[in-house]
Amino acid sequence: MTENALAGRLKEERKRLDMSQKEIAQKVSVNRETWSRYETAKMLPSTIVLLSAMKFGLDASYVLTGKKSELSYTEKEAKALALKASEKMTIYNNSPDMKLTSREQSLITCYREVNQEGKKTIDDIAKLLAMQQVKS
Repeated sequence: MTENALAGRLKEERKRLDMSQKEIAQKVSVNRETWSRYETAKMLPSTIVLLSAMKFGLDASYVLTGKKSELSYTEKEAKALALKASEKMTIYNNSPDMKLTSREQSLITCYREVNQEGKKTIDDIAKLLAMQQVKS
């Protein structure tokens, strides 16, 4: 993936959503200049920014890979998915007989060995994938 291609797809998605740079920047809690840097490949958006933009219908899968996703979330759908994920975590946390598999234990071990930036990236990717799985 080249930064220029990603920037172009990000701009394309913003236009598809019929938003100005200022509007989408406000919705994802960055300033307009920062969003402009994303669209001109001077800066890459964080996964948090992409996840936030998904709430407003941005196809993050397309932005990242160039392949259109059948998944696009409205703000209402994204909130419902977040609530569903939260409910699953509550059930998991309150269930003492739920044991981790060796694969899950291995992932936790790896997670604990990376720095804060790595943990943030892992968290963001996991949230993005979980949202896609819940939707399909």
